Amino acid sequence: MNRVRQFPLKHPVLCAFLSTAALSFLAMILLQITPFGEKTLLFEDMKRQYVAFYAHYRNVFHSSENFLYSLRKGLGDGSIGFFAYYLSSPLLLPFAFLPVEAYPAAISLLVLVKLSFCSATCCAFLRHFCPPRPERPAQTAILLLSAVSWSFSVYMIANLSNTMWLDAVILMPILCLTADRLMQGAPMWEHTLLVAGILCVNYYIAYMSLLFEGIAVLLYLNRERLKQLPRYLGSLFLGAGMSAALMLPTFFALSGTSKDSLRLGLHILTPPPTWGQILARLYSRSYDATQIFDGAPSIGAGALILLPVALYFLSRSRKREEKLRMAVLLLLMLISFRSPILNLVWHAGTEPRGYLFRNAFVCTLLLIICFYHSMIDLFEGEIRRRDVVLAALGVGVLTAVVFCGDYSYLNLLKKVWNILLLCAGSFLLWLTASPSRQARSRRLLLIAVVLLQSGDLLYGAIRVNMQTGMFYTSRTDFLTEYRDARQAVQGIPRDGEVFRTESLTPIEQNDAMLIGYSGVTYYGSDVQLVERQFLQKLGYNDNGLYAEYEPGNTRTAEALLGIRYLIDGDRLQEREAVPMVVDLPAEDIPDPGRSDPFTYAEAALSALVGREWKVFLPAETQVKETKTPGGEQRVTYTVTPQKDGELYFYLADTEESQNLILTTADGEETPYGNDFNLSVVDIGDCRAGENVSLSITAYDRELAGRPVFVTEDTGLLGQALRELKERGGKLTQITSSHLSAEVPSGSGSAAILLPYDEAWRITLDGQALRTAPLGDLYMRVFLPEGADSGRLLTLDLTYHPKGLAAGFAISGISIILFLFMVARRVLCYDTARRGEKEWK
Repeated sequence: MNRVRQFPLKHPVLCAFLSTAALSFLAMILLQITPFGEKTLLFEDMKRQYVAFYAHYRNVFHSSENFLYSLRKGLGDGSIGFFAYYLSSPLLLPFAFLPVEAYPAAISLLVLVKLSFCSATCCAFLRHFCPPRPERPAQTAILLLSAVSWSFSVYMIANLSNTMWLDAVILMPILCLTADRLMQGAPMWEHTLLVAGILCVNYYIAYMSLLFEGIAVLLYLNRERLKQLPRYLGSLFLGAGMSAALMLPTFFALSGTSKDSLRLGLHILTPPPTWGQILARLYSRSYDATQIFDGAPSIGAGALILLPVALYFLSRSRKREEKLRMAVLLLLMLISFRSPILNLVWHAGTEPRGYLFRNAFVCTLLLIICFYHSMIDLFEGEIRRRDVVLAALGVGVLTAVVFCGDYSYLNLLKKVWNILLLCAGSFLLWLTASPSRQARSRRLLLIAVVLLQSGDLLYGAIRVNMQTGMFYTSRTDFLTEYRDARQAVQGIPRDGEVFRTESLTPIEQNDAMLIGYSGVTYYGSDVQLVERQFLQKLGYNDNGLYAEYEPGNTRTAEALLGIRYLIDGDRLQEREAVPMVVDLPAEDIPDPGRSDPFTYAEAALSALVGREWKVFLPAETQVKETKTPGGEQRVTYTVTPQKDGELYFYLADTEESQNLILTTADGEETPYGNDFNLSVVDIGDCRAGENVSLSITAYDRELAGRPVFVTEDTGLLGQALRELKERGGKLTQITSSHLSAEVPSGSGSAAILLPYDEAWRITLDGQALRTAPLGDLYMRVFLPEGADSGRLLTLDLTYHPKGLAAGFAISGISIILFLFMVARRVLCYDTARRGEKEWK
């Protein structure tokens, strides 16, 4: 009986883990999330990105894929940075052994485990700084409540579709704990391992965690801690050195992506939130899924914690210096949300697009710390009723000021809910603060506080999930679509030859990685900008995050991408395409400057063929401009094609997004000109000489751009592709980072339809060959002089990520130093123990 009673006191970290797991299970049961129902966590980025990435992770263990390079990642790209950002979590290891059909349930379990670990590490962190007394069960209950509040905070629940961030958030409290121990004279190895580990599981959130830790270390410096500062800095450098094998090539891999702040510069695009918008997020149910692009930080953990946070600064047991330091940290975080420059510093010089303020978890942790300390003080009698009244008045004034603002995410019903919570919480805390209150009645009041906070957190988590998961993919739909696409892919020849495939009806943007074929479309933070720009120049839409293949573009664009198959449901359509490796007669692909996709595609095709090739015939166009009854500009085009075939339209020379409506002759209306639709439009199969009508209605301002109408000569395109096939070779995959290319030696160089990357090492009979960019994206390799014309040459292509060798060298040296440091401490410890025994 005593063991059962003391179990929570002896094992609070385990209890925190189990409490969060139980609450998560309850939420999944209520929401009917798989395995308890058909709903899944496959929504937003989890559906659009991560489930496909987990399938790719599995393929690395079961196919020729590896983490150096992947032909399934867009048009082909290095995978070191991709692995470091998305897939380096050790908790993903079970996904390597599970079938993809089990992923919906496995993802639910993954989220549950990560939230539970968040609670466990927060519990260990709080226990270190303010350990509960074994004889005071109420203190342990407060510890568990604080830890669960952290794991069910809005930041955690709102980012369930971005679970790769949570690994670093899990480690962050332990990282700070070991830093504090180090500054008190503890051994360096604990903090060193944590630095290396947090950098490896997710460098992006790790950077924010280390930045916060550094600020806190400096803020809490005193004479004794100052002596430990060199050891702390040494621990940071040694931990970073141990992670260099992953971090150094990742640094080079991010060059040219949306995370390359050195190349992109400090562009401040999003206006900062107001103070009212920031403070409004402290309240329950204030999360708004529609504001991920221009909203405020997710910093709340329920309105009930606001009262103890205010009490923290009124507590008599807290020293003035301690309160001042906490106030500085909280104020720094709040100012950072308001300051674009500080926000850029927190995000390593880049401005996130979607899920802004990814450092908000730091602010939430500070609030949880205040909550925990003040609740301990309250139940220990260190806080008076007068303090509770002052805190309630302060929070009441703040609430009144904030609620006077008009926020879409805080309607009248939500405001009433928060006011009732605050009133109930104030009353319970006021009763607890009575000096004559007996221990039993205090425990009953604590139970009421726990139930109130837990209920609010659970209800808030369910509401956030209902918002963000509104457009989830059901388990049955996911399995059906996946199996259909897999069935189609089974019909693709498996002889190792490299070519590209795309889907007419994709499940999501990363189908190539989910289903397992070399595709075109890729959606991830590490996508190369030149790849997006290349697709955009071919007439595919780029919405600022990714550019994807869309049916309706020209056959010429598909051919230049090397697309040989199209997946249509569970069937395949075969296409003629440019060979992935071809003898190149031209010096380079000329840049036609500011042009339309048709001119750009013709220039690329002509360079590959070796002479000018006109596959697009401009149509005669008559323009008529009128005004709609609402006063908007309407431009009507009467188009007369010169040849039978598909008629295409594109609005060229546009400088910025426009609010347009495209109306075809049959009355079909389509938004056009904005970030989500500025691409080649297939008007349909038209006859030469017939008149085709099309109109564009411009809202907000006058139409800007040059409309282009052309007919594609597919017969001429087929002739050009047949000529290229005669001069083409074969690109074969040995592994994803090791290819073999067979190419005729006719013109002294060859074009390889892979994105140019200086990390490719291409050899012929052991002799390294020179490479250079071809046009805007592809790769050109120079063949040795004197090679017999027409002779088939076999090239060997191996991918060596930049910085990988140097990173392994630095990691190796750092690990040796680390082991030497540990061994030296162990030997010194053993020597000291032997000396003590001899003395005795």
